[in-house]
Amino acid sequence: MSETFWLGVAGIVGALIGALVAPLLAERMRRKSVLQEWSRNQRLAVYAELLTVTARIVDETRLLASLPLSELKAPDEGLDRLAGQVRALASDATYERFGKLSKEAQQFARVLVTEVRPHQQQIQGAGHVDDTRSIQNRMRLSDMAERIADLHDKLEKQIRNEMKA
Repeated sequence: MSETFWLGVAGIVGALIGALVAPLLAERMRRKSVLQEWSRNQRLAVYAELLTVTARIVDETRLLASLPLSELKAPDEGLDRLAGQVRALASDATYERFGKLSKEAQQFARVLVTEVRPHQQQIQGAGHVDDTRSIQNRMRLSDMAERIADLHDKLEKQIRNEMKA
């Protein structure tokens, strides 16, 4: 058997293998691309909801800092619901920033409910509007609200940078 024969056989076998493998590789790459696109869309949806919730929290903490007896709920509500989605889909840097914001919002809620509101209710019950401690409490809440706003801004920048890449 000559070299030409074996070269022809190798060419035929190569063409058959190529004809069988090429569609499999193309399908695998297509599935991978679809999965990446789906993941990016899911991440984008979670990030949009996260930024909406944190922006609302920023607004509520600023309002509660000046009017601690208002009927708004504690500002950390909504973050618990998103925590699992953020943990599953967000980058490590975004999850870390989310954790810092969540922790600060929980601290704000704790101070508001356990310290500020009871004191405010006590002085209003005595017929007073403000005293030194209530002013200090509102200033403390204002500082916390501004830290939450700063953390929200950093989270937003992180998400924008991540989604550009």
